[in-house]
Amino acid sequence: MPVKIDFSQSKETTFEVLPDGNYPAEISDVIESDGPGPSGFAYLRIQWTLGEGGPEGSVGRKVSRIYSFSPGALWALKQLLIQHKIATAEELAKKFDLDVRALYGKKNVLKLGPPSDASTTFNEVQQVLDADAPVGESSGSGRGW
Repeated sequence: MPVKIDFSQSKETTFEVLPDGNYPAEISDVIESDGPGPSGFAYLRIQWTLGEGGPEGSVGRKVSRIYSFSPGALWALKQLLIQHKIATAEELAKKFDLDVRALYGKKNVLKLGPPSDASTTFNEVQQVLDADAPVGESSGSGRGW
């Protein structure tokens, strides 16, 4: 059965790519995949909301990163869990039951770079840093905008 959708009141929304740099952020959502992703493995999509301290227009913007369960990619999720003291390296050396709710509200500084696909307007999370890392534009001194 077709779905009727009224697009007559829709508003065009575009997001400008943010300048490359380090942004304060907080984990606001964790989405578990329903099945395997392109790598053939399940994954988590972790979403951060950008906070105060970035350039004008960045507060409240959402960025995300995929954490694949592929054996060759698990190091990134392991690093995040250790960084936030959710688990120790010893605990993550074997099977681990992760309660994703433990990630919500955790703060980081995200190093954002240009989108890997030039046709999108989504910044790429290039690195997840500790919350006390310097914030600022990468082309400048590394501090301030």
